[in-house]
Amino acid sequence: MGTKAKSRSQKAKTDRSDGTLRREIYGVSLVCTGAIITIALLSYDSRDPSLNNAVAGGIAGYSPVIYNAIGITGAYLSDGFFQLFGFVAYAFGLALALIGLAFFWPPRSIQIGLRSLGAAGFLLALCGLVSLYGPQQAVWSDDIGAAGGLIGHLLNRGLVTVGN
Repeated sequence: MGTKAKSRSQKAKTDRSDGTLRREIYGVSLVCTGAIITIALLSYDSRDPSLNNAVAGGIAGYSPVIYNAIGITGAYLSDGFFQLFGFVAYAFGLALALIGLAFFWPPRSIQIGLRSLGAAGFLLALCGLVSLYGPQQAVWSDDIGAAGGLIGHLLNRGLVTVGN
């Protein structure tokens, strides 16, 4: 009976030694990060403090009202995402969650890496496309640029320079 118990414990150790636990932790982390980013983006409010929006507060214990569901971190995060990526920012939370779910299937780390790289390239190209064909005026408030964000604007400017 001693050998059976010993072989079971060795088998249990080898089942987890293939990196399954690590992949599951990565997967849960990416799904949670994607959910937090999505909630922050959906609850964006231009009245929240951010890097380019000064809000009175912080003096004598007074703290400004934060309308973002994630709090001050979500306000800064959503403003930064919208500044960089415009409307395409909404796709980042979904993309992170889908990549995180891919970690729960059998290990194909090279495929996951290549798909992640492809998804990132697609989102960057989408920024340029949305900036090219989307509305050119401010989307939410004066501090948010065109629909493709800064990335889309830079891609379009570079492509116009090269293409003309």
